[in-house]
Formats: sequence, C-alpha cells, structure tokens
Amino acid sequence: MLGVDGTSGSSGTSGSSGSSGTSGFSGLFGGDSQSWSFDNGEASPPQYYLSLDDNDLSVASTVNIHVLNIDAVNVDPWLTSFNSAIDGDHCRIKIFEEYDNTNFIVLDGTLASDNTTYWTWTCTNIDSNGSFVQDDSLVVSVVEWGSSGTSGVDGESFSVDAQGP
Repeated sequence: MLGVDGTSGSSGTSGSSGSSGTSGFSGLFGGDSQSWSFDNGEASPPQYYLSLDDNDLSVASTVNIHVLNIDAVNVDPWLTSFNSAIDGDHCRIKIFEEYDNTNFIVLDGTLASDNTTYWTWTCTNIDSNGSFVQDDSLVVSVVEWGSSGTSGVDGESFSVDAQGP
C-alpha cells in the first residue's frame, strides 16, 4: 500500500542582496563643444584654460572670454569655423561645469578675435547660475546664429466674389 504525500513545507527566507556594480563611464558632453580648465588667475594655466573677466557669474553683464591653448590640441580651426560661418553675426555660448551643470553661464557672443596666442569673445550675459573655481573642468558649447533670411515672394492676389442672398 502506498502512502499519501505530505504537505509542502514553507518557503525559506530570501538571501541577502548582492554588491553594487561598478560605475559606468561618463558620457561625452555632445554638441559642438570643447573642454577647458577654468583659470581665475590663481595658478599657472593647465594644458588649456579659459578665463572670464568676472568669476561671479550672477553679476557679470558683459564678459570677455579668453581661450588659450598651450601644448594642447589646436582649437584654432574650431574657433575660426565660427567666424566664417556666422559672417559678422552672433553666436550663443554656454559654459558649464562638466560634472555639475548647475554652475553655468549662457552668453550672446560676437566673433572670436584671434590674438595669436589666445582667442577672445566679447559677450553679453543672457543667463547664469553659480560660479567657477580654479581648475574646474568646463565645457564650452557654441551655437552659431545669423541674421534673418530674405523675405519670400508675395503670394497671388484673389478677388472676392459677391455674396449670395
């Protein structure tokens, strides 16, 4: 004679959680951007640096941006391309801290001036927040914009028919 199966036992307790995985790589900053270190005049410049006339981004109204490359990738073609593309008009420049984008400044810039060893943009502050400190890793993004295009041709004229009763 066969016996009757017994009831199943209760489930065991869950195991402990595994350890966290390693952090992923930081993404690139995208857009038409270059990376510089911030120099507020406290130390000799790193590989390449960017300086502003006023470190307090919230009070700066007109800002000169000075870009210098020393023993670095030559950015002259990148900066020159904006001068040829915008043809005397303006560009929008956003500078932000690479790992804390709450520190930023957005500027309306004119053509960049090539001063042989460095470039200068004269800009008007559009929006800003926070401040930069020596050797902050900054990202400079530039969007060129020009004047309005020419007007299109006029459309045809039509007469209005008389209305019915």
